[in-house]
Amino acid sequence: MLTITIIVLIAYLIFMLWIGNYAASKSKGKTEADYFVTSWTTGYIGISFSIAATFASGAYVLGTIGVFYGNPANLTGYAFGTTFAPFMLWMLGRRIWAIGKRYGYSTFTDLIGDFYQSEKLRVVVSILICIFFAPYLAVNFMAPAILTTQVSGGAIPFWVSCLVFGVITTIYTWRGGMRGVIWTDIAQTLGCPLNTALGRMHKAVLKLRQIMEL
Repeated sequence: MLTITIIVLIAYLIFMLWIGNYAASKSKGKTEADYFVTSWTTGYIGISFSIAATFASGAYVLGTIGVFYGNPANLTGYAFGTTFAPFMLWMLGRRIWAIGKRYGYSTFTDLIGDFYQSEKLRVVVSILICIFFAPYLAVNFMAPAILTTQVSGGAIPFWVSCLVFGVITTIYTWRGGMRGVIWTDIAQTLGCPLNTALGRMHKAVLKLRQIMEL
């Protein structure tokens, strides 16, 4: 079982690296706009899959379930915000996208700095984003590491899993930019129901075998 787990994990990581490298080969130019916002060419399908992958990240799958189990009331605000997030994204996101494409903004801080005509504000917002996103990124490295350690029965140490997932994610993001991130998001989002279906089929086959052996 451990051997199969390691083989599947290695194949998955190699596949993610391949997607990131392939995304880099499809770059339309070594420009800031192409790297950060895919030159504004990503459509609704890619964005939708990327958002779905974000909501199904380790922070969500493990974190929110744990919070809900321990204290359901604490999850009320998060659930409320998640419910209305798609509507806010539709109303504000597409307008921000259009403004960014028109004026050549590659990051959210570019928009903020230009709108308020303040370079200092742009720097402050950039620093705040880094500060608040650091724990989120750390949790998303820790979550798959926890699962890997559990599935392997402790054979794969937690710190090794964290390091491997962190390095792999950094490489395909660095190589493919936002295009690589979106394409890996699509692959992983499609992989979730597929893996669930395969898992259920495996359990069904085992139960059928047990019945036949009676």
